[in-house]
Amino acid sequence: MVSILAFVFVVGVLILFHEMGHFLAARAVGIKVLKFSVGFGPKIFSIKGKVTEYILSAIPLGGYVRMSGEQAIMSGEPVKEGDYYSKGPGKRILVVISGPLMNLILAFLCIFLVYSVGYKEFYFPPVIGSVMETVEIGGKEIISPAKKAGLNPGDRIIAINGEKVSSWDELQRVILNSRGEEVELRIDRGGNPVNIKVNPAYDREKNYSVVGVYPVQDNVVSVVVPGSPADKAGVKKGDRVLYIGKNEVTSWRDIEEGLKIQDKVVKLTIERDGERRLIKIKREGIDEISKLGILTGMKERLVRKNLLQAATIGIKDTLNIVLLTLKGIWGLITGQVNPKEALGGPLTIADFAGKFARSGWYNLINFMALLSVWLFILNLLPIPVLDGGNVVINIVEAIKGGMISLKARMIFQQIGFLIIVSIVVFTLVIDFIRYVF
Repeated sequence: MVSILAFVFVVGVLILFHEMGHFLAARAVGIKVLKFSVGFGPKIFSIKGKVTEYILSAIPLGGYVRMSGEQAIMSGEPVKEGDYYSKGPGKRILVVISGPLMNLILAFLCIFLVYSVGYKEFYFPPVIGSVMETVEIGGKEIISPAKKAGLNPGDRIIAINGEKVSSWDELQRVILNSRGEEVELRIDRGGNPVNIKVNPAYDREKNYSVVGVYPVQDNVVSVVVPGSPADKAGVKKGDRVLYIGKNEVTSWRDIEEGLKIQDKVVKLTIERDGERRLIKIKREGIDEISKLGILTGMKERLVRKNLLQAATIGIKDTLNIVLLTLKGIWGLITGQVNPKEALGGPLTIADFAGKFARSGWYNLINFMALLSVWLFILNLLPIPVLDGGNVVINIVEAIKGGMISLKARMIFQQIGFLIIVSIVVFTLVIDFIRYVF
């Protein structure tokens, strides 16, 4: 039920904002909007304005906008003042792209909301739990930079390159982006401040740097993701994991190794209130995290930014999502990304929406931001039927100085329809394989 409600909420808001973009742009350029509906299907009630009928419909999956004369070219009706086709290609393009642009704005608003209101974050303190003897770079084992530099378990990282560090993620972010350049760590070792310079090992082929340290991750559960397989099986915060299968566990790395040899049902022996218990966890989902839904060694804090900081992060994160999405699409085109793993249909969206909803409203809103960017980019692809296809038609008509023929328009739309149907069928098949088998 949670997944269904979360799916309806997310998809409804995404489509509603999209259609609102078309509506506002059409009104701005003088196109008459006959209907603006929140939802689809049977009409619950409506209010008639001077031109537009505002409707609340029964099915809360988005909405639709009906502009005057949208089908005039296809039906052969004469074009009247205020009709869609009474405006030039430039104004029509503005109306077309305003839908996707509203999705981009929605993504920003989602991220802005999360950071301005504040959210609970689970994080690893910047304390070294273990130092690796060696690391693998370019297929070769080398002595780890951390070992060479003399870093020790228990060292607390205070700052890196003069910037204060409050979490392990902040430390990792600087190291990953260092491209092998020397970094200076200021650490607290037994109450004494020490400065240590480290040269991260850089893998040029994979474009990442490593030092060879892990945070403190013992075998005590600090986080159980709500709605996760572990949560459903009865794992609780504070449980000490003793065995995974028949393998003894003393740290998170032992759990990671144990997962590699466990079947679809993971057997955990845990200690709770001095008693040992056997818990069986059924793996679910398509990613590694969802297979269990537990973490160890993490702490909790409230993250909140002022309005200017939240807006800055909103812009930055939205642009990053756009770039990552474009990179993912290019990976699909070039074959570097497996579509069976990267794509999904309504079942996948509902599954993830439900998981994020259970783990906190802020995770669901962030998920909505991600999907909103996807909708922004997808709709601008030059595929007939989509907004991007309509942009192409309007550009051609602007260059041509007149409308393209009805026959060409119909062929163009039929091609687009076949492409969209093929994509929908493919994602539905992926969903079926993913969740049925």
